[in-house]
Amino acid sequence: MVHPARAARQVDVLRKTRPVDFYKQKAWEADSRAQRCEEEKARLEDEQGGPGGLRGLRAAGLLNERLGVAVKDITEYVKTRPRAALALEQAWSSRAGGHDKGRVAVELELRNPGTKPWTLAGAVLRGAKGEELTPLAEGNPVSILPGAPGRIMVEFEATTMQAQGAYTLTLWDADGRSIILENVTFP
Repeated sequence: MVHPARAARQVDVLRKTRPVDFYKQKAWEADSRAQRCEEEKARLEDEQGGPGGLRGLRAAGLLNERLGVAVKDITEYVKTRPRAALALEQAWSSRAGGHDKGRVAVELELRNPGTKPWTLAGAVLRGAKGEELTPLAEGNPVSILPGAPGRIMVEFEATTMQAQGAYTLTLWDADGRSIILENVTFP
């Protein structure tokens, strides 16, 4: 019999080993995911074709001594349809460019009253005559957490002539939850 003070503790750890094929499959999945990310990054860089921000607008010919970026607070004019997935808190519209080419954008501050995150999956801007503008590619998907505010900005190619009148903006997520904003106007 050994005295408890002189005894050494021993812990045996038993685990199931996984076959080599399991680790090969995981490595292959990680490599293919990295390859897709690299391809997407290259595609986005090619699409952008230059710097972003105001320098990008200048390089694209949408900003010069006569053309600027006009911004308008449209919060009081915009109406949301009932049963919207998100609550509108603030809304701004902006326009850059001229008669031959240009861009418009709608920036929204929204609150998610739901119980699960809302991630932007798609958007469309529809005019009074039924014309549709699809958004430019977004770099990172925007998510709004439950009970939290979040900002979403969608950008469209539109000349000064196309950006006249009231539009309806529809945003949706992968689950089909949407918010429809009517009477969106641009400066």
